[in-house]
Amino acid sequence: ITGGSGLFGQRFPLGAAARATYRYGGGLAGQVGIGAISKAPALPGGFSVSNPVPTWGASNAESVSDGEANITRWLRHRDRLVTAQDFSDITWRTPGVDLGRVDVLPLFDPDAADPTSTWPGMVTVLVVPSSDPLHPNAPVPDLTFLNSVCSWLDPRRLITTEVHVRGPVYQQIWVSVGIEVLPGQVPSLVQNAVRAAVTTFLSPLQGGLPQLSSGTGILTTASTTTGSGWPLNTTVRSQDIAAVATRVPGVRYVDSVLIAGANPDGSIAASMDPVPIAGLQLPAATVFVNGGPAEGPSSLISSSQAALPTQVAVPLVPPTC
Repeated sequence: ITGGSGLFGQRFPLGAAARATYRYGGGLAGQVGIGAISKAPALPGGFSVSNPVPTWGASNAESVSDGEANITRWLRHRDRLVTAQDFSDITWRTPGVDLGRVDVLPLFDPDAADPTSTWPGMVTVLVVPSSDPLHPNAPVPDLTFLNSVCSWLDPRRLITTEVHVRGPVYQQIWVSVGIEVLPGQVPSLVQNAVRAAVTTFLSPLQGGLPQLSSGTGILTTASTTTGSGWPLNTTVRSQDIAAVATRVPGVRYVDSVLIAGANPDGSIAASMDPVPIAGLQLPAATVFVNGGPAEGPSSLISSSQAALPTQVAVPLVPPTC
Protein backbone atom coordinates (compact mmCIF):
# COMPACT_ATOMS: atom_id res chain seq x y z
CA ILE A 1 0.00 0.00 0.00
CA THR A 2 1.46 3.37 -0.98
CA GLY A 3 0.27 6.86 -0.03
CA GLY A 4 0.80 10.25 -1.63
CA SER A 5 4.01 12.25 -1.61
CA GLY A 6 2.54 15.34 0.03
CA LEU A 7 2.61 17.14 -3.29
CA PHE A 8 0.55 14.56 -5.13
CA GLY A 9 -1.89 12.99 -2.70
CA GLN A 10 -1.80 12.89 1.07
CA ARG A 11 0.76 11.04 3.13
CA PHE A 12 -0.40 8.61 5.76
CA PRO A 13 -0.48 10.49 9.12
CA LEU A 14 2.18 9.45 11.63
CA GLY A 15 1.00 6.40 13.54
CA ALA A 16 -2.01 5.82 11.29
CA ALA A 17 -3.20 2.23 10.85
CA ALA A 18 -3.79 1.05 7.29
CA ARG A 19 -5.91 -2.03 6.72
CA ALA A 20 -6.28 -4.03 3.53
CA THR A 21 -8.29 -7.16 2.85
CA TYR A 22 -7.98 -9.56 -0.05
CA ARG A 23 -9.47 -12.80 -1.28
CA TYR A 24 -7.38 -15.92 -1.75
CA GLY A 25 -7.99 -19.37 -3.11
CA GLY A 26 -8.27 -21.03 -6.49
CA GLY A 27 -5.48 -23.56 -6.08
CA LEU A 28 -2.63 -23.58 -8.59
CA ALA A 29 -4.42 -20.99 -10.76
CA GLY A 30 -3.54 -18.41 -8.11
CA GLN A 31 0.19 -18.97 -8.52
CA VAL A 32 1.22 -16.31 -11.06
CA GLY A 33 4.31 -14.41 -12.10
CA ILE A 34 5.35 -10.79 -11.58
CA GLY A 35 2.84 -8.27 -12.94
CA ALA A 36 0.16 -10.86 -13.71
CA ILE A 37 -2.35 -9.20 -11.36
CA SER A 38 -3.48 -5.86 -12.83
CA LYS A 39 -7.22 -5.61 -12.25
CA ALA A 40 -9.96 -6.61 -9.85
CA PRO A 41 -13.76 -6.51 -10.31
CA ALA A 42 -14.40 -4.79 -6.97
CA LEU A 43 -11.57 -2.25 -7.24
CA PRO A 44 -12.85 1.34 -6.65
CA GLY A 45 -12.18 4.05 -9.20
CA GLY A 46 -8.81 5.75 -8.97
CA PHE A 47 -7.08 2.69 -7.53
CA SER A 48 -4.72 0.31 -9.27
CA VAL A 49 -3.35 -3.07 -8.26
CA SER A 50 -0.21 -4.97 -9.22
CA ASN A 51 2.03 -7.71 -7.82
CA PRO A 52 5.75 -6.77 -7.80
CA VAL A 53 6.72 -10.28 -6.67
CA PRO A 54 5.41 -13.65 -7.87
CA THR A 55 2.83 -15.45 -5.78
CA TRP A 56 3.86 -18.75 -4.26
CA GLY A 57 2.67 -21.54 -1.98
CA ALA A 58 -0.44 -22.43 -3.98
CA SER A 59 -1.86 -25.95 -3.96
CA ASN A 60 -5.11 -27.54 -4.98
CA ALA A 61 -7.74 -28.29 -2.37
CA GLU A 62 -7.82 -31.76 -0.87
CA SER A 63 -10.59 -33.97 -2.18
CA VAL A 64 -13.12 -35.56 0.16
CA SER A 65 -11.78 -39.07 -0.53
CA ASP A 66 -8.18 -37.97 0.16
CA GLY A 67 -9.29 -36.27 3.37
CA GLU A 68 -11.02 -39.41 4.57
CA ALA A 69 -7.93 -41.52 3.79
CA ASN A 70 -5.67 -39.05 5.62
CA ILE A 71 -7.70 -39.46 8.82
CA THR A 72 -6.66 -43.09 9.15
CA ARG A 73 -3.08 -42.22 8.19
CA TRP A 74 -2.87 -39.58 10.91
CA LEU A 75 -4.22 -42.02 13.50
CA ARG A 76 -1.40 -44.38 12.53
CA HIS A 77 1.57 -42.01 12.51
CA ARG A 78 0.31 -39.31 14.93
CA ASP A 79 2.39 -36.74 13.04
CA ARG A 80 5.65 -38.56 13.88
CA LEU A 81 8.17 -39.92 11.36
CA VAL A 82 8.92 -43.52 12.30
CA THR A 83 8.30 -45.83 9.32
CA ALA A 84 8.94 -45.26 5.61
CA GLN A 85 5.18 -44.98 5.07
CA ASP A 86 5.05 -42.25 7.73
CA PHE A 87 7.69 -40.28 5.82
CA SER A 88 5.68 -40.61 2.62
CA ASP A 89 2.31 -39.67 4.14
CA ILE A 90 3.62 -36.67 6.08
CA THR A 91 5.77 -35.38 3.20
CA TRP A 92 2.72 -35.34 0.93
CA ARG A 93 1.04 -32.99 3.41
CA THR A 94 3.83 -30.37 3.29
CA PRO A 95 2.09 -26.98 3.04
CA GLY A 96 3.06 -24.43 0.41
CA VAL A 97 4.59 -26.82 -2.14
CA ASP A 98 3.00 -28.64 -5.06
CA LEU A 99 4.38 -32.16 -4.88
CA GLY A 100 4.12 -34.48 -7.84
CA ARG A 101 6.09 -37.41 -6.45
CA VAL A 102 7.59 -38.62 -3.17
CA ASP A 103 9.96 -41.58 -2.74
CA VAL A 104 11.40 -42.63 0.62
CA LEU A 105 14.79 -44.38 0.68
CA PRO A 106 15.59 -45.79 4.13
CA LEU A 107 19.28 -46.34 5.01
CA PHE A 108 20.33 -44.34 1.93
CA ASP A 109 23.02 -41.64 1.87
CA PRO A 110 22.60 -39.37 -1.19
CA ASP A 111 26.25 -38.27 -1.00
CA ALA A 112 27.78 -41.75 -0.79
CA ALA A 113 29.90 -42.94 -3.70
CA ASP A 114 28.23 -46.37 -3.64
CA PRO A 115 24.41 -46.08 -3.97
CA THR A 116 24.00 -49.69 -2.80
CA SER A 117 25.65 -49.12 0.59
CA THR A 118 23.44 -48.82 3.70
CA TRP A 119 23.64 -46.17 6.42
CA PRO A 120 21.77 -46.95 9.67
CA GLY A 121 19.70 -44.07 11.02
CA MET A 122 19.65 -42.21 7.69
CA VAL A 123 16.58 -41.56 5.52
CA THR A 124 16.55 -39.79 2.16
CA VAL A 125 13.31 -38.35 0.78
CA LEU A 126 13.19 -37.80 -2.98
CA VAL A 127 10.71 -35.08 -3.99
CA VAL A 128 9.65 -33.98 -7.48
CA PRO A 129 7.41 -30.94 -8.09
CA SER A 130 4.25 -31.55 -10.12
CA SER A 131 5.27 -28.88 -12.62
CA ASP A 132 8.32 -26.89 -13.64
CA PRO A 133 8.00 -24.21 -16.35
CA LEU A 134 11.75 -24.32 -17.06
CA HIS A 135 11.98 -28.13 -17.21
CA PRO A 136 8.46 -29.44 -18.05
CA ASN A 137 9.64 -33.00 -18.83
CA ALA A 138 12.16 -33.21 -15.96
CA PRO A 139 10.84 -31.13 -13.02
CA VAL A 140 13.49 -29.97 -10.56
CA PRO A 141 12.79 -28.67 -7.01
CA ASP A 142 14.53 -25.39 -6.19
CA LEU A 143 16.14 -24.53 -2.85
CA THR A 144 12.96 -22.88 -1.51
CA PHE A 145 10.99 -26.03 -2.34
CA LEU A 146 13.51 -28.29 -0.59
CA ASN A 147 13.73 -26.04 2.47
CA SER A 148 9.94 -26.04 2.81
CA VAL A 149 9.89 -29.84 2.91
CA CYS A 150 12.88 -29.94 5.30
CA SER A 151 11.27 -27.46 7.69
CA TRP A 152 8.10 -29.54 7.68
CA LEU A 153 9.85 -32.87 8.36
CA ASP A 154 12.55 -31.80 10.82
CA PRO A 155 10.38 -31.26 13.95
CA ARG A 156 8.55 -34.55 13.27
CA ARG A 157 11.56 -36.87 12.95
CA LEU A 158 13.03 -39.02 15.68
CA ILE A 159 16.09 -37.46 17.29
CA THR A 160 18.24 -40.40 16.13
CA THR A 161 17.18 -40.08 12.48
CA GLU A 162 19.21 -38.10 9.95
CA VAL A 163 16.93 -36.88 7.15
CA HIS A 164 17.99 -35.68 3.70
CA VAL A 165 15.57 -34.15 1.19
CA ARG A 166 16.75 -34.15 -2.42
CA GLY A 167 15.52 -33.75 -5.94
CA PRO A 168 16.20 -36.31 -8.68
CA VAL A 169 19.49 -36.66 -10.54
CA TYR A 170 18.43 -36.84 -14.17
CA GLN A 171 20.19 -39.16 -16.59
CA GLN A 172 19.88 -37.52 -19.99
CA ILE A 173 19.05 -39.97 -22.77
CA TRP A 174 18.04 -39.69 -26.42
CA VAL A 175 15.74 -42.37 -27.83
CA SER A 176 15.24 -42.98 -31.55
CA VAL A 177 12.37 -45.28 -32.59
CA GLY A 178 11.80 -46.58 -36.11
CA ILE A 179 8.30 -47.88 -36.87
CA GLU A 180 6.20 -49.22 -39.72
CA VAL A 181 2.66 -47.86 -39.93
CA LEU A 182 -0.44 -49.88 -40.84
CA PRO A 183 -1.94 -49.21 -44.28
CA GLY A 184 -4.52 -46.43 -44.28
CA GLN A 185 -2.97 -44.58 -41.32
CA VAL A 186 -1.46 -41.09 -41.46
CA PRO A 187 2.25 -41.69 -40.71
CA SER A 188 2.89 -38.30 -39.08
CA LEU A 189 -0.04 -38.73 -36.66
CA VAL A 190 1.05 -42.25 -35.68
CA GLN A 191 4.65 -41.08 -35.19
CA ASN A 192 3.48 -38.23 -32.93
CA ALA A 193 1.40 -40.70 -30.91
CA VAL A 194 4.40 -43.01 -30.49
CA ARG A 195 6.59 -40.07 -29.43
CA ALA A 196 4.01 -39.05 -26.81
CA ALA A 197 3.61 -42.63 -25.54
CA VAL A 198 7.35 -43.23 -25.14
CA THR A 199 7.91 -39.81 -23.54
CA THR A 200 5.15 -40.51 -21.03
CA PHE A 201 6.47 -44.02 -20.40
CA LEU A 202 9.84 -42.57 -19.35
CA SER A 203 8.35 -39.61 -17.47
CA PRO A 204 9.41 -39.02 -13.83
CA LEU A 205 5.78 -38.27 -12.90
CA GLN A 206 3.63 -40.49 -15.15
CA GLY A 207 5.93 -43.20 -16.42
CA GLY A 208 6.51 -46.74 -15.29
CA LEU A 209 6.28 -50.36 -16.28
CA PRO A 210 2.92 -52.15 -16.71
CA GLN A 211 1.73 -53.54 -13.40
CA LEU A 212 -0.75 -56.12 -12.16
CA SER A 213 -4.08 -54.75 -11.01
CA SER A 214 -4.38 -55.08 -7.25
CA GLY A 215 -5.99 -58.38 -6.29
CA THR A 216 -6.91 -59.35 -9.89
CA GLY A 217 -3.68 -60.77 -11.30
CA ILE A 218 -4.50 -58.98 -14.57
CA LEU A 219 -1.78 -57.07 -16.39
CA THR A 220 -2.79 -53.48 -17.18
CA THR A 221 -1.23 -51.06 -19.64
CA ALA A 222 -2.83 -47.99 -18.07
CA SER A 223 0.32 -47.39 -16.06
CA THR A 224 2.06 -46.21 -19.24
CA THR A 225 -0.20 -43.14 -19.23
CA THR A 226 -1.34 -42.87 -15.63
CA GLY A 227 1.62 -44.23 -13.70
CA SER A 228 3.35 -42.61 -10.74
CA GLY A 229 6.69 -42.07 -12.48
CA TRP A 230 9.64 -44.13 -13.67
CA PRO A 231 10.67 -46.35 -10.74
CA LEU A 232 13.99 -45.83 -9.00
CA ASN A 233 16.75 -48.34 -9.71
CA THR A 234 14.99 -49.55 -12.87
CA THR A 235 17.11 -49.91 -15.99
CA VAL A 236 15.85 -48.34 -19.23
CA ARG A 237 15.82 -50.99 -21.96
CA SER A 238 15.08 -50.76 -25.66
CA GLN A 239 12.85 -53.84 -25.42
CA ASP A 240 10.46 -52.02 -23.05
CA ILE A 241 10.37 -48.98 -25.33
CA ALA A 242 9.61 -51.19 -28.33
CA ALA A 243 6.75 -52.83 -26.43
CA VAL A 244 5.22 -49.44 -25.59
CA ALA A 245 5.51 -48.23 -29.20
CA THR A 246 3.94 -51.46 -30.51
CA ARG A 247 0.83 -50.89 -28.38
CA VAL A 248 0.12 -47.51 -29.99
CA PRO A 249 -2.85 -47.74 -32.42
CA GLY A 250 -1.72 -47.62 -36.05
CA VAL A 251 1.69 -49.20 -35.48
CA ARG A 252 2.26 -52.36 -37.52
CA TYR A 253 5.59 -53.16 -35.89
CA VAL A 254 8.68 -51.53 -34.43
CA ASP A 255 11.66 -51.77 -36.75
CA SER A 256 14.36 -50.78 -34.22
CA VAL A 257 15.14 -48.71 -31.13
CA LEU A 258 18.43 -46.89 -30.53
CA ILE A 259 19.43 -45.09 -27.32
CA ALA A 260 22.20 -42.56 -26.72
CA GLY A 261 23.12 -41.28 -23.28
CA ALA A 262 25.27 -38.80 -21.41
CA ASN A 263 28.41 -40.07 -19.69
CA PRO A 264 29.37 -38.78 -16.21
CA ASP A 265 31.97 -36.47 -17.80
CA GLY A 266 29.30 -34.85 -20.01
CA SER A 267 30.30 -36.60 -23.23
CA ILE A 268 27.65 -38.44 -25.25
CA ALA A 269 27.71 -42.20 -25.67
CA ALA A 270 26.37 -42.93 -29.16
CA SER A 271 25.02 -46.31 -28.03
CA MET A 272 23.78 -47.02 -24.51
CA ASP A 273 21.48 -50.01 -24.07
CA PRO A 274 20.49 -50.74 -21.41
CA VAL A 275 20.76 -47.43 -19.54
CA PRO A 276 21.58 -48.03 -15.84
CA ILE A 277 19.51 -46.06 -13.33
CA ALA A 278 20.70 -46.07 -9.70
CA GLY A 279 20.33 -44.09 -6.50
CA LEU A 280 18.38 -40.86 -7.07
CA GLN A 281 18.66 -41.09 -10.84
CA LEU A 282 15.65 -40.80 -13.16
CA PRO A 283 15.65 -40.71 -16.98
CA ALA A 284 15.20 -37.39 -18.80
CA ALA A 285 14.34 -38.49 -22.32
CA THR A 286 14.24 -36.76 -25.68
CA VAL A 287 12.36 -39.00 -28.14
CA PHE A 288 12.62 -39.14 -31.95
CA VAL A 289 10.33 -41.26 -34.14
CA ASN A 290 10.58 -41.91 -37.87
CA GLY A 291 9.39 -44.41 -40.44
CA GLY A 292 11.65 -47.35 -41.26
CA PRO A 293 14.86 -48.11 -39.33
CA ALA A 294 15.61 -45.86 -36.37
CA GLU A 295 18.01 -43.01 -37.11
CA GLY A 296 21.17 -42.78 -35.04
CA PRO A 297 20.40 -40.58 -32.00
CA SER A 298 23.84 -38.95 -32.10
CA SER A 299 23.02 -37.39 -35.48
CA LEU A 300 19.72 -36.01 -34.14
CA ILE A 301 20.94 -34.59 -30.85
CA SER A 302 22.45 -31.37 -32.21
CA SER A 303 19.26 -30.50 -34.10
CA SER A 304 17.09 -31.07 -31.01
CA GLN A 305 18.91 -28.65 -28.72
CA ALA A 306 18.58 -24.89 -28.95
CA ALA A 307 21.69 -22.71 -28.97
CA LEU A 308 22.70 -21.67 -25.48
CA PRO A 309 22.58 -17.94 -24.66
CA THR A 310 25.68 -16.09 -23.51
CA GLN A 311 26.46 -17.46 -20.05
CA VAL A 312 27.91 -15.62 -17.06
CA ALA A 313 29.27 -17.58 -14.10
CA VAL A 314 27.22 -16.86 -10.97
CA PRO A 315 27.84 -18.55 -7.59
CA LEU A 316 24.85 -20.61 -6.52
CA VAL A 317 23.85 -22.33 -3.30
CA PRO A 318 23.65 -26.07 -4.01
CA PRO A 319 19.97 -27.21 -4.04
CA THR A 320 20.35 -29.70 -1.19
CA CYS A 321 18.77 -30.11 2.19
